[in-house]
Amino acid sequence: MSVQQIKAFGVSESCQRLEQYLHQVGYAPGTIQQRMYRLNSLGVPPEAATRDDILAALPADAKPSTKRVYLSALSASFRDLITMGICDHDPTLGIRIPGFHRGLPRPLPPAVLTALVGAQGTERDWTVMGVYAGLRASDTAALYADDLVETDRGMAISLEGKGGVKALVPAHPLVIEIMQRGRPRGPLWRITPGALSTRWAAWALALVDQRLRYHQCRHSFATRVYEASGQDLLITRDLMRHRSVATTQIYAQADQSRGYRAVAGL
Repeated sequence: MSVQQIKAFGVSESCQRLEQYLHQVGYAPGTIQQRMYRLNSLGVPPEAATRDDILAALPADAKPSTKRVYLSALSASFRDLITMGICDHDPTLGIRIPGFHRGLPRPLPPAVLTALVGAQGTERDWTVMGVYAGLRASDTAALYADDLVETDRGMAISLEGKGGVKALVPAHPLVIEIMQRGRPRGPLWRITPGALSTRWAAWALALVDQRLRYHQCRHSFATRVYEASGQDLLITRDLMRHRSVATTQIYAQADQSRGYRAVAGL
């Protein structure tokens, strides 16, 4: 269903109630927007949706990753609608959600990391936020100077995660220096996460002649923290703000040379 068709169909009262509920419990605006779009794309009120409606709204040639996002969003919405007493069934039940293969992390090569951190300008500061604090593009774009707080263990960045959950990330001296010279009011950088990622990638390409993604800075943070902590998965999980250590375990596979060193040391 196209955007025009969705507008013609209109938004059902149950969808409006769900949207209000998601705002109240603290979901991110982008997440709410995506869930509402998927739900309205069915073309029928959710309480009347059937398994056939779910399958009909999914393009037959969609990639497995697209199907997974689509079905996961709908499944989560119907669970909430059932909890709210709006729906008495979940039409996504029995529809197989394609599996997801989580690839290995791609940290920045050491020479590239050195070149990027050693450069000048705003994009270099963004690099520091990713490499030394593990920030995502969305975190960096939303950062304020007063997010730098003092704790009984030192300076830290106060971040708001999913569901409004607060997290403290220890602040490296390079991070502290950047945040302390930022504007006192408003975000440090007035930019959207998407624009930040695009601009950073173009800057990195011009600087080191490699196609890189901003998220690789976060991968670098994780792999370095994992090694510096004595390969402690729990510390790495907490600093990466992962919900499950299973997500963090991919960093335990990143350095395959550890196995060779271990055998050589027997």
